Amino acid sequence: MSSAGKSATIDVIGDAKKAVHGNSKASTNTQHGYQITDKDNNVMEFGISGQKLKQNGESPRIDQKLKTKYKNNPNYKGEILKKNMENRKNGLDWERKQVEDYKATHGTKPPMQIRP
Repeated sequence: MSSAGKSATIDVIGDAKKAVHGNSKASTNTQHGYQITDKDNNVMEFGISGQKLKQNGESPRIDQKLKTKYKNNPNYKGEILKKNMENRKNGLDWERKQVEDYKATHGTKPPMQIRP
């Protein structure tokens, strides 16, 4: 297990146990969905994470993203939009819908969106 939220879940298949990576669609880890916006509240990207929220309810993944991708630029901020999604597949479906809805309004995906 790493602090980056890639802890394994265990799926039982017959008598065999199989470790599943936290980013696998088969992961049963609870997910949360977030967005990163700029100072004018323009959406830069949507994302999901299986990392556990901090005691204050904030997302460590948002902190990581702001630090690495956005170089701690104070003009960007993150916000959790949805908590407690049952599993990775539900989280991916949520993220895909956010991007599709954004594209329907803006004609393109958010400027920093890598996937979906």
